[in-house]
Amino acid sequence: MDDGADDRRTLLGRLILPWTAVPAVVYDRHLTVQVANRLAKAVHPTFRAGANLARSTFLEPERDTPVDPAGTAPIGARLAGELRRALDEHQEDREYIALVGELAAQSSAFAQFWANADGSQPNGVVGFAVPSVGHLVLAYHRFAVPGPDGDTLLLWSGADDESAETLRLLASTLAD
Repeated sequence: MDDGADDRRTLLGRLILPWTAVPAVVYDRHLTVQVANRLAKAVHPTFRAGANLARSTFLEPERDTPVDPAGTAPIGARLAGELRRALDEHQEDREYIALVGELAAQSSAFAQFWANADGSQPNGVVGFAVPSVGHLVLAYHRFAVPGPDGDTLLLWSGADDESAETLRLLASTLAD
């Protein structure tokens, strides 16, 4: 059954791919990136189509993990909460069961966060180490995309004046 997910994602891509000042990502209910613009990819290599945010965080220790700014919940806890929220909003499916099983079996950190997951907040702050410009502290806000597939639009902005300026610098390095 075609639920129109590909059409919605194509339209979202047409919307966010041209954006040069706002990092933007669309991911599905399994936390797999469906669409990401150039600036998002420059912020972190996980922001690329086909990458799973949870797998990258918990199962790829060689990848630069985003930093938890002081006073914020650990990123792992937020991702486990996001998966729990997806389960609460959508029926589990084989992909969901396989993902949670894989993460729990291969990551004790995920298993602990999953056991205590209680959903996630629609916004927060994350730190990134970007080799070309240095440290960025970005605020994010999630928006549910209408439709049955559970996609989420994730938008980023500088969390403080310094990071906003660093984000502008990063964007300028990508200008054609």
